[in-house]
Parts: sequence; structure tokens; C-alpha cells
Amino acid sequence: MGVADEIAAVKSSISTHGPGFFVYLFSKNPAVQARFPAYADKSVDSLKGDATFKKHTASVVSKVLEVAASAGNASALSGHAASLVAMPQHQTVSPQDFKLVFDNLLGYLDVTLGSYDKAGWDGALKAVTAAYAKAK
Repeated sequence: MGVADEIAAVKSSISTHGPGFFVYLFSKNPAVQARFPAYADKSVDSLKGDATFKKHTASVVSKVLEVAASAGNASALSGHAASLVAMPQHQTVSPQDFKLVFDNLLGYLDVTLGSYDKAGWDGALKAVTAAYAKAK
């Protein structure tokens, strides 16, 4: 499978993978969870049944995958990066924070899909992180 196939696989079950990824992210990085006011004081396990969490995380992961899918198109990627940087909730999100999310996405893909196109995702991650840093 390549990056595009893996994106399609995750998107086809986004209502499962969105929350699943965030549970993975928060479990590995409690400090990241603390940056989400709506989830900061909740246990990771309690979030699994929270309808708002499920909807929000599915939306966020869909957007992350959309950005990753544009990694081979400099113009589209630049537009996505500018859009992300302009979001009020991202004012304190550094390029390193953004990279942390993508690094954890790769770990989640490995655990969930059993493997992933490491070289393809590494290239996408570098392109996305660079575009975000440039837009910041």
C-alpha cells in the first residue's frame, strides 16, 4: 500500500480512526491532551464514548489526511498550511507540535494497519512540516 491507499483506508472508517488516533495520541502524549480544553480533565477511556469527541476527532483527522494527501502538490500544500496557521486554535501550535502529531499518526498507522509506506509518509511529513513552518 502507498500513502494514497493508506489515506483512503483510514478515511473509509474515519468515525473509528479519528477517535482511535486521538486516543493513541493522548495516551502517548498526555501534554497534548492538556492543550485541548474540552478534553484536558477527562480520562482517555471516558473520551471513547463521548459523541462530541468522536465528531471532532473525525473532522480533525480528515483534515490532517487531506493536508498529507496534498504533499506532492506545492501549491495545494501551501494553501493548506496557510489555512491551518490562520485557525485561531493553532496560534500556539509550533511546527514541532505539528510534527509530533504526524509522528504519532505514523505510529497509529503502523499499529492499526499493520504497516505503512514509511518512505512515502516520511516524505509527506517533511513536506507538510516545512510548509507549516514556512506559513507560520
